[in-house]
Amino acid sequence: MGMTLYDTMLATDVSEEIATAILDALDIEKSSVLAFEPGRLLATRGVRKLEEEGALNALPYLMRHWVCDWGEVEEEEKLANFQALRNGTRLFSTYDIDAGDETELCICTAADRSYTLLLLPIEYELIFPATA
Repeated sequence: MGMTLYDTMLATDVSEEIATAILDALDIEKSSVLAFEPGRLLATRGVRKLEEEGALNALPYLMRHWVCDWGEVEEEEKLANFQALRNGTRLFSTYDIDAGDETELCICTAADRSYTLLLLPIEYELIFPATA
């Protein structure tokens, strides 16, 4: 059996009270197991700045990503994510946020599951430029 979402939160120094409150708010059971290995958790400067300013708490969005709630991505991307769980390609989610000028948060888990990156759309374009 894999690691539960609850245990994962506790391992990142989230208190039992906060972990329980987040899972309750998202209607997720404490016994829910991660659907995939998230790897190392990383956040870009933009995301870290919003968190430091108190404009964003990324944890609930990360939890949604971990339980395969891909947020506001197109249906085609959702299907690609479910296929990626089987074939080991990257996972991608976007979530509507209300953080000052920022209205969207992106979460990307690498194909090799070595990391999960939280970033803003403008940062996504810089980190993962479109290929011609």
